[in-house]
Amino acid sequence: MTEQKIISQNLRKLREKFAWRQDDIARYLGVQREVISYYETGQRDIPYENLEKLAIWYGVDIADLFEENLEFQTTLVAFAFRAEEILDDDLQELAAFKKIVTNYLKMSKLKNEHRI
Repeated sequence: MTEQKIISQNLRKLREKFAWRQDDIARYLGVQREVISYYETGQRDIPYENLEKLAIWYGVDIADLFEENLEFQTTLVAFAFRAEEILDDDLQELAAFKKIVTNYLKMSKLKNEHRI
């Protein structure tokens, strides 16, 4: 399987796992919904900047997006909330919060690994 196809499948699996709509992801990235569909079907290459943003959004390392078997992968950050509508500003704030939490968890893990 090609790298692009692997990434595409992983992005679709992660989006579905968290029950996000393509519209929500498109708004977060600042692209049209069709672009997300192209990414998820492997019809378009995904710019690295968008891969970084999506890794943050889904709480995974960017390297996880390249893994052929994503089944082993567990996300570091899980969000559960109810809202009638998520505004564009909300998407950016949620992503920033996820990045902070993910970085904190990584630092804690490193700290624990280096204890004697």
